[in-house]
Amino acid sequence: MRNLYAVIPSCCRREELTNLVNVLVSDNVTVVVVDTGYEEPLWESGGWWGKRNVVLDHEQPKNISRWWNRGLDTVAQAATWHPADDYVVAVLNDDIIVRPGFVPALADAIFRHDVAAAAPDVWGWVNERVYTDPVGAPMPGFAFALRGSKNLRADESLVWWYGDNDLSWQAMQAGGLVTVPG
Repeated sequence: MRNLYAVIPSCCRREELTNLVNVLVSDNVTVVVVDTGYEEPLWESGGWWGKRNVVLDHEQPKNISRWWNRGLDTVAQAATWHPADDYVVAVLNDDIIVRPGFVPALADAIFRHDVAAAAPDVWGWVNERVYTDPVGAPMPGFAFALRGSKNLRADESLVWWYGDNDLSWQAMQAGGLVTVPG
């Protein structure tokens, strides 16, 4: 069983975040919430023995690429405890609704196709599609998954826009991106 993680930047959506985290935890996904401005703490971190973890980033100006990297770096540090195991980390918006099995399906597609990233198919294709050319469909910024061993990071100079496109291009250059229907 490969280790599954999720990074979720979040502020001011406690109910939506809680619903999302509950689905992920039920799928055995370890969650890292990047708290980007909650006034009251979300929950006490259980450390890496818990499934719900919080990293604070109330720094200004707001920068979603920095938030993604804070979470990705936190997961990479935890993954060094099992260096022989590759892992998948999903990067998710706090207001999306996912069904059980969402992150495991993305991870499964990454390893079956031996690619660097996966994303839900927002284009409506019936089958999984692998992209290796940046002209292909970019992954949506609200939900995607990265293969840990590829060590992809967001370009923090792209403060709010196009960070997802840049990561999509990096993934295609690092072995490909698969879109997963459903």
